[in-house]
Amino acid sequence: MNQYWDVTVLSWYREAATWLFRNPSFEWYIPLVAAAAVAAVGNFYASRQAVTVFRTYNDLAATFLCPWLPVGLYYLADGLHLQVAGTVGDAITYTAVGAFAAIAILTFMDNPNPLKGLLALATKSLMGIAFFGLIVFAIAMLFSPASGKTASERRRSARNNRAASAAIAAIAVAILAFAATFVRNRERGIGHFVEDLRSRFA
Repeated sequence: MNQYWDVTVLSWYREAATWLFRNPSFEWYIPLVAAAAVAAVGNFYASRQAVTVFRTYNDLAATFLCPWLPVGLYYLADGLHLQVAGTVGDAITYTAVGAFAAIAILTFMDNPNPLKGLLALATKSLMGIAFFGLIVFAIAMLFSPASGKTASERRRSARNNRAASAAIAAIAVAILAFAATFVRNRERGIGHFVEDLRSRFA
């Protein structure tokens, strides 16, 4: 883990989240409440099989991995000592946008009704983003420096950070497990993945 990620990004993420919870504002929470409401409605209709949120486990994996794609490509480029700004950065952006567009197209193919397709796409996207955000927050808590003036205070702070990190990660895993309950076709394997794509475009 490079220094920029460890010191700058994780510290900023943790400080922003801490500020949000310590400074409640109606304007800040409107989007969060709206997103939770949309996800709840989508999950309700998915539970009744009125909409197809996740057709297969491959669809589920693609949705939850999509937010990680630009991060992974960024660190791959950084590890190869490529200049991220410019052409490489544009390529990362276009790849991430293309991956999301593919997920959106397949979602609307599974839900021919535009409103149902939009609801399914919003639901799966919000769950994927929530998973990504919680995991990053858990990492931020885990690697954040302990605070305190004495050694005992710093040890207690470190224990609290680890406990908070584990709790947040558990919530993220619970979201993933909950999303998996809405998978329509539960067959697995590369062969099934290819066959499923073929049937979609047949």
